[in-house]
Amino acid sequence: MSRYKYKLPYCSNRIITPCIIDVSKYVHKNDDILECKRALWDTGATVTVVSEILVNQLGLVPTDVKKVAGYDGKPVLRNVYKVDIMLNDDMRFSVNAIEAPLITTDVLIGMDIIVQGDFCLERCNDDQILRFEN
Repeated sequence: MSRYKYKLPYCSNRIITPCIIDVSKYVHKNDDILECKRALWDTGATVTVVSEILVNQLGLVPTDVKKVAGYDGKPVLRNVYKVDIMLNDDMRFSVNAIEAPLITTDVLIGMDIIVQGDFCLERCNDDQILRFEN
């Protein structure tokens, strides 16, 4: 069983953790692995989303185009990219991520990843702890 544990900032109302984006299987560049400081765990997102900035930074080439609807419910066409999301050395998820103009985060970790494990938030004294096991 693989485990990921992260202590969230005090009184955080958003679940933001670091992750690593690995596209080395999909592109051939020197900077094909990127550490993201701001990955938002979003139980309302059906799929994982990567920011337009990350797409440009990694030089990703779309593998597909999908019609998706965001929180406003309006459908739009978005590019799809094959990426690996790594939470630690032994937790890697290969996903088809949608590109979107994210402002406050680099990645939205969606239900396509969250359903692959046990997702738990707990409060220990004044600390909030995210635990994810698969």
